[in-house]
Amino acid sequence: MELNYRVEGLQEAVDRIQRAGKKLSQLNAWFKIAGLLVLESIQDVIIKGGVPRWPGLKLETLIRRGSKAGGDGLAKPLRDMGLLMNSLEPKVKRSEGIWDRKRTSLAVGTNVPYAKYHQSGEGWMKRPFMVLQPAYEKKITDALNEEVQRILAT
Repeated sequence: MELNYRVEGLQEAVDRIQRAGKKLSQLNAWFKIAGLLVLESIQDVIIKGGVPRWPGLKLETLIRRGSKAGGDGLAKPLRDMGLLMNSLEPKVKRSEGIWDRKRTSLAVGTNVPYAKYHQSGEGWMKRPFMVLQPAYEKKITDALNEEVQRILAT
């Protein structure tokens, strides 16, 4: 399951860099920053319990989680064992299928099998977590503009 993000203005930035005779590989640092910001946005959504907030957990889920050894009964959606959250750690190995960078887009995802069911609500409680929040989108665009200026200035 992945979030495909097409960056507004990236194609124009690529064109400007190429016209200036610069190498596109100079954008590699920006792609890492953008990927981390996408991951941060997704993790923030999970920590907040959804944006907008998701429905609470069912009573049987609260009871089950509270009865675990050391459980405090303060269970939160998508936070049971941390598997989903930990799968979103930045791992820049293509073989793991977590990141995929194309010329003008970036995909960030998870290899946790049940993630797609929470995202879509297919057979599970719908809790879309693969969300790029507007504040993070702005940070990504601002970082791109700064990086392009830096590349063109060298």
